[in-house]
Amino acid sequence: GDLIGTELLLADQARLHRTSCRALSDVSLTFLERSAFETAVEAHDPLRRFLITHLAERGFRMTQTLWRSQLAPEQRLCALLLDLARFGESTDGATTLPRELNHRLLAVLTRLPLRRVRQAYGSLPGVEWREDRLAFSLDVLDDWRSTAKPSP
Repeated sequence: GDLIGTELLLADQARLHRTSCRALSDVSLTFLERSAFETAVEAHDPLRRFLITHLAERGFRMTQTLWRSQLAPEQRLCALLLDLARFGESTDGATTLPRELNHRLLAVLTRLPLRRVRQAYGSLPGVEWREDRLAFSLDVLDDWRSTAKPSP
């Protein structure tokens, strides 16, 4: 399961805020008072290890997001495409993404204007649109990423 509201662990009560989220399917939720949560974490090593791992992974994802937000548009789109490749189909040395991953969604995911996304994939090697689906070579993109100059 996912953890929501781990801000409960912050010592500074003034910094706490209400956490909200939206479920995309049926879910079961468990609510814990702060004191009950602290007792559970102190008493159960597996829970403590899980929580530490969860928070470390969350911190890493936030660091990655911050790092990516500072990349040039082409580098940002390249990194996203390499991440999204696992959702695509591989044929003839190319990975083709599902139709749902269109121009607009790529703009949202890269946090770039639509115009900049179109320019960015136009300048990436081995990236093209085939029958309304984005196709690219993983090897070519990975090579480009490793030789691309860092953003200023």
